[in-house]
Amino acid sequence: MNEKKEQKITDDPTITTAAEEVAPTNNSNLNIDELIARIDLLAENKNPYSVSKEIEEIKSLFYLKLKSKDKEDETVKSTDKEEEEVEEEKALHPLEIKFKETYREYKKKKFEFRKNREKEEGENLKIKKEIIEEIDKLTQEEESIKKTFENFRILQDKWRSTGNVPQTENNNLWQSYHHHVELFYDYIKINNDLRDLDFTRNLEEKNAIYKKAEALINEKSFNKAHHTLQELHEHWKNVGPVKRELREELWARFQNISRILNKKRNDYFLKKKEEDKKKLTNKNTICKKIDDLTLEIISSHNKWQETTNQCNELEIE
Repeated sequence: MNEKKEQKITDDPTITTAAEEVAPTNNSNLNIDELIARIDLLAENKNPYSVSKEIEEIKSLFYLKLKSKDKEDETVKSTDKEEEEVEEEKALHPLEIKFKETYREYKKKKFEFRKNREKEEGENLKIKKEIIEEIDKLTQEEESIKKTFENFRILQDKWRSTGNVPQTENNNLWQSYHHHVELFYDYIKINNDLRDLDFTRNLEEKNAIYKKAEALINEKSFNKAHHTLQELHEHWKNVGPVKRELREELWARFQNISRILNKKRNDYFLKKKEEDKKKLTNKNTICKKIDDLTLEIISSHNKWQETTNQCNELEIE
């Protein structure tokens, strides 16, 4: 496969750096107050998209546990005041009000983050298109070879230092950039020694990238390995070409190690998904048993104690 047909790399706003990561926890074991504290912590993340999945999980757990708490409160209330009429409209639970405030703040941050990101990516797209045009113009200039090559190097550095572009534009933009870079190397009347020296430097850099990717096989954190691989692909794209006869072989090796790493990660998450599915089934069964306890008619203190003990045992499971 030709290097031009690069492996699709997700320019995903959910990708975050290690410095931004929040220590993982099993949210299903948290009580309502702890869930609120957890979402408070996650909402402070610089990249709201990196924690969106966990926040939605917390939202689901929060309302499940709040519903269970409401049932307990209503059972006690109806026992103490059996003749009291139930209000048609209930005010929001204070815990729900607190949760909603934090959740709304998170959604606002998420919206602002996306808005700013789209603006920045649009500006980066404009800059990178201008760089491609400038590289194309280099082949038409009559300056000295040395000066032309220096200008080419400046444009390459500018490309590398420019941030992400919209995901829908990313692949086509890179294809265009890579095409014009190859045209520069292949068609400009450049000193062969200078070009070969650059090819050698690029080969060494790409071999170093490959070795870093290969080392990720032993990385225990799948998320860290995945994020590092994305960075290595981005680095690879920004390194200039090597000798034509080495290009496809070098790219194929890098693609192969990427497939191995991606398969390893996918297999892990498929297995985890199956495990989570089983856990969810078990928890739903327990919830059903707890719900059934609330349907029993309790007329004595001993029966209350027995039912409470059963409920506690089910919660421990």
